[in-house]
Amino acid sequence: MSILRRVTDFVLQNRLSAMGLAFVLAYVPYLGLSIIIAAFVTLRKGPYEGGLVFLAATFPVLLMYFSHQADGAALGWLILSVASNVIIWFFAILLYRYENWGFLLDCAILIGVVFIGLLHFVYPDIQNFWSTRLTEYLDRVVDSGNAEGITLENKQQIIDVSRYAGGLLTAFILLNGILQLILARWWQGLMFNPGGLRKELYNIRLSHVVGILFIIFFVLSYLDNPIAIDIMPIIYLLFAVSGLSLMHYMLAPRKYSWLWLLIMYAVAIRFLPQSGLLIAFVAFMDIWFNFRSRVARPI
Repeated sequence: MSILRRVTDFVLQNRLSAMGLAFVLAYVPYLGLSIIIAAFVTLRKGPYEGGLVFLAATFPVLLMYFSHQADGAALGWLILSVASNVIIWFFAILLYRYENWGFLLDCAILIGVVFIGLLHFVYPDIQNFWSTRLTEYLDRVVDSGNAEGITLENKQQIIDVSRYAGGLLTAFILLNGILQLILARWWQGLMFNPGGLRKELYNIRLSHVVGILFIIFFVLSYLDNPIAIDIMPIIYLLFAVSGLSLMHYMLAPRKYSWLWLLIMYAVAIRFLPQSGLLIAFVAFMDIWFNFRSRVARPI
C-alpha cells in the first residue's frame, strides 16, 4: 500500500513524472502498465493531462515498430496496440465525465457495431481475408508437426470462425479496454474512494438503445446476415459484462457470497460459450425488467 501511495504521489505531482513513467513502462510487454497510468491520470485530472500521458504511453509503440522491419505482422501489432490505447483513454474520458459504467458499455457496443459495419462496407470480402489467414495459420501448424488432434472437421470449424473473426477481435479489444480501465479505477478508488468501485461495478445496467440493437442483430444473424453475424460476438461479450454485474449484485449480500460466486464462475467456465450467452441474455432481460429495483439490496 505504501509503495502504491508513493507511485501515486509521483504520478500526480506533475505531468513530466507521469509521462516519463508511462514512457518507460511502455517497454514492459503485455502488462499494459503505461496506459493504465494514462487512464488513472485522466480519471484524476481530466482528458488533457491524461492525453499527454496517453501520448507518452503510445509513442514507444511507434518507435518499436519503426526500429524493426516493418512487415505485415508488425503493422498489425502496431494497429492493435495503438487502437487498444486509444480505446482505453477514450473510456477513461467517458468515465471521468459521466461516472456511469452502463453508459460506457453502451458506447463500447455502439463503437463495435459502427466499426464492424464500416469494415464490411470498406472491405466487402473481409470474410475471405480471415478465412485465408486462418487457413495459412493451420497449414503452418501442420507443416511444423504440431497438428496432433487436428482433424479435417476441426479445421473446417476453425475456418468457419472467419464469419465472425472481426467481431471477436473487436470484442476482445473493447473488453481489454474495460478491464484496464477497471484497474485504473481500482487504483483511484483505493487511494481516494475506498469501496467506490464495487458499488459502481455492481450497478451496471445497459440502455434500451442497445437492447433494441440486440434484438435487431440477433434476428438478422439468424437470417444469415454476414454483418450481423460478425457483430454478435461484440454484443454477447459486452452484454455478459453487464450480466455478471447483476449476478454479483444479487449474490454479494448472501451468506458465504464468495462461495456462491466461486460456484457461479466455475459453472460458467465449464459450460462456455453457452453460459456466456445465457449471462448476456440475463443482461438483456434486465434492460426491460430492472431486476435490481425488484430486489432491493444494501450495496
